[in-house]
Amino acid sequence: RVRVYGSLNEGEQAKLPSSVVFPRGLRLITPAQQRLHGEDFQRLTQRKGELAETMYLTGADMSANLLVLPFIRAAGGDLLVGDLEDVDSVQKIADAHARGAELVLPSDATATDRWRLDLAIAGTELPGGGTELFPGRRLVAFYGSPVTSRLGVLGEQNAVKTLERMAPIIERYKTPDQRNVIPTFEIIATVADSSPGRDGDYSLALASDKIAPWIDVVTEAGGFVIIDLQPGRANFLDQAKRYEEFLRLPNVGLALDPEWRIGPNALPLQRIGSVSADEVNAVSDWLVELVHEETLPQKPFVIHQFLRSMVPDREDINTPPELATVIHVDGQGGLAAKFQTYRNVTGQEITTDQKLWWGWKNFYDEDRPVARPDQVWNADPLPVIITFQ
Repeated sequence: RVRVYGSLNEGEQAKLPSSVVFPRGLRLITPAQQRLHGEDFQRLTQRKGELAETMYLTGADMSANLLVLPFIRAAGGDLLVGDLEDVDSVQKIADAHARGAELVLPSDATATDRWRLDLAIAGTELPGGGTELFPGRRLVAFYGSPVTSRLGVLGEQNAVKTLERMAPIIERYKTPDQRNVIPTFEIIATVADSSPGRDGDYSLALASDKIAPWIDVVTEAGGFVIIDLQPGRANFLDQAKRYEEFLRLPNVGLALDPEWRIGPNALPLQRIGSVSADEVNAVSDWLVELVHEETLPQKPFVIHQFLRSMVPDREDINTPPELATVIHVDGQGGLAAKFQTYRNVTGQEITTDQKLWWGWKNFYDEDRPVARPDQVWNADPLPVIITFQ
């Protein structure tokens, strides 16, 4: 059993009997003497080689550690100090679990803390390795519909031929500092339409059995799928739930296209749509629940944008660690116009709490010329997803 104790303030030793984890991870203290946060202390256990059967996990709070050290020595255990947001630290917990340790979390541990530990123990990884999407890889995507060529390059051939067509493009997007470039299908699952349809929402939903074979093919190839939504008068969360079975997979992400999110009295193509941060956050909260339930690695969560008005309160969008939130800039036209759009969208206000990544789209028909990789690399900040439509 691993007894995992929380950070204690002076006079709170009574908390020690309960098994808790302090949500800041761990690092094994091996020297006989350590200096942390300007304070010296002696390591109380002198064990060598294997870790003690009892391990105490705590944060790098020196005053709290000084309180628990005598108890750790009395228990014959080792002290582990570190940060739960650090992948290497969390992996040490997983290694302990693999040796038969039982990890006990406190009632005040966050769902994200639990997810990080569960994920490390489960060992599930993303295509290309690891549990965090960026900056450890780059995605090159083909965008469109499996049932028509009218909506993008993805639908101009079947799934296998799409991968073959993507292969030389992926090679061109490899750079000396990033060789891990992953094929991605961005599939339009709901498409905005001029007809209200049965639901009256001006959005046509693609049947799941049209999407599943494409997921199978790209999964076999070690790639990603991103489910793209054009909701018309519907809301993004209701449409996302149609494809829950796919979003529970470790290599399937979600994209919201606010251009096609219109009001109750508007029609597609009459005006450019928009989405509020509240609606985006409702979707991301739901996606995070799926990630937790399935113990999935970080999931791509894409928001398409080419005007600031499409996401007017973007600074209020949550960016939870369970999702890699990407603002995908969809500017078209000549290179000067595309870079101006990119600067305008990336320059929109964000907060220091937000962790955003960026995407770039190349349009085969609308762009003159289609940007080369060396031209895309001039975009600042550097895009992590490059999509072709």
